[in-house]
Amino acid sequence: MRIRRVVLDVDKAFAQPSLSDIAAAIDRVRGVEGFKISVEEVDQETVGTLINVEGDNIDLEGLLQAIEHAGAAVHGIEELVVGAAIPLSVAVLFPRLIYLPLVAANMTLMGVGLTLGLWVQGARWKWALGLMGIGDILALLGYKVGLS
Repeated sequence: MRIRRVVLDVDKAFAQPSLSDIAAAIDRVRGVEGFKISVEEVDQETVGTLINVEGDNIDLEGLLQAIEHAGAAVHGIEELVVGAAIPLSVAVLFPRLIYLPLVAANMTLMGVGLTLGLWVQGARWKWALGLMGIGDILALLGYKVGLS
């Protein structure tokens, strides 16, 4: 099985191991070409992370053992991509904010639109109603917009 991407739910103790200890362990696993460790949750005793690993023919058992040997606990596999290609999702293209307009009425004079839609940031969907201009569109794409 040719594993191309694995996303793992991993918890570690607050003090040890450090993120760099876990990173060093992952970096030694056969087939790993790159990875990202994101801290998702912190409490008094533990740090919850998501670890996104990409490569070509990743040794999954070796990866799980390396993380456990570093002192962290793997709670589950959140995503597994297998095959010749890595399919892209909308969340990969726009990871900060996804906006799905349901109703839009445009005012062409100033390039402003009135929108009613849903947006998601992380795993939370919320309703949104408001004016949307070019600055809002750029902000959705991650650009910093402001007056100078």
